[in-house]
Amino acid sequence: MEFLIKLSTPKENTTAKPTRDVVTVKEALQAWPQIRGSRVGRVIWQTIPAAVLWSTLKARNNVIFKGDQFSSSSLIKSVKMNTWAWLEISIEGAEVKRDIRAVDLLFD
Repeated sequence: MEFLIKLSTPKENTTAKPTRDVVTVKEALQAWPQIRGSRVGRVIWQTIPAAVLWSTLKARNNVIFKGDQFSSSSLIKSVKMNTWAWLEISIEGAEVKRDIRAVDLLFD
């Protein structure tokens, strides 16, 4: 599955062909940097890529299929709330979730 596609269009009156750099979801996730820091920060950081992908695709589909207007602030809130909700997938995430509140994540 292609996630990010960058097309560069040739300038007018040239014979150059467009170039295409493709990054797959797998490559994007493998490139996600590891961080050192607090336990809370590490657990949240590991959840963010999935939340970004899910929220972005859902927002894109809503624009295409429902005619919604794109809102970057809504996308950011969606990423934060999905991150919060998905913390319970792992035992460590569930433990971290007990230590912080959703509003701390949403408004930071």
